[in-house]
Amino acid sequence: MLKAGSIAYAIFICIVVGIFCYSLVIMSSYSRIHQTMLLTYTELISNNESAQHYFLNHIDTLEEEDTSTDLFDNGIMSSAVVLPWGFYKVLLTASRFKNDTIRQSMLIGEKQEDNALALYLTDNSKALFMVDDAQILGNVFLPKKGIKEGYITSNAYRNTKYLSGSKSVSKSSLREINPSVFDYANQELDRMNYKELKDSVRYYQSFFEKTLVINIKEVLLQQKSLYWQYYFRI
Repeated sequence: MLKAGSIAYAIFICIVVGIFCYSLVIMSSYSRIHQTMLLTYTELISNNESAQHYFLNHIDTLEEEDTSTDLFDNGIMSSAVVLPWGFYKVLLTASRFKNDTIRQSMLIGEKQEDNALALYLTDNSKALFMVDDAQILGNVFLPKKGIKEGYITSNAYRNTKYLSGSKSVSKSSLREINPSVFDYANQELDRMNYKELKDSVRYYQSFFEKTLVINIKEVLLQQKSLYWQYYFRI
């Protein structure tokens, strides 16, 4: 015949053992869920990198319309869009699986033609001095005095050929920039006045956010920190 105190003690031991076993089951379950999430993120990142290379090879099509595709028929949909960013363009790619999304951005340029302009130096009645193994590849516009050999530590470094391309005479002022490269008429913009920028604050603007346009009349930017983020994010 068991005493009442012994029965209470046995019940307490059973409860403690039950809580411990239940905790092990919960930990094991969360561990499997966490492992599944890590594998999903890893596959999403790998899939998005592959999608980025794929869309880079179809960049002309992207400039006409947005594109979505399932690259590997694994249920992960990848999409991309090309947006203007000054002289460059930005390729935004995203890969989605259920409620998880990986986004990545990349600055892209254009392949230069063989007769592309490499340098335009305004004519201020001064020559362009070059030393050591420096070389310009491409066509140039230089002052009338052209290229001359420079000196480092009183010794002249002479290259047999500083320029590989055609040379033309430049003017006293730079060419005007085509304003169409800064045309954001089809985008929603965030605008800010230069005077609103605080010296002690760093401003971050992701490519996945609205383009930030800063209205400025001053020629020089001093003690201002602006950052554009183009790494991938989840």
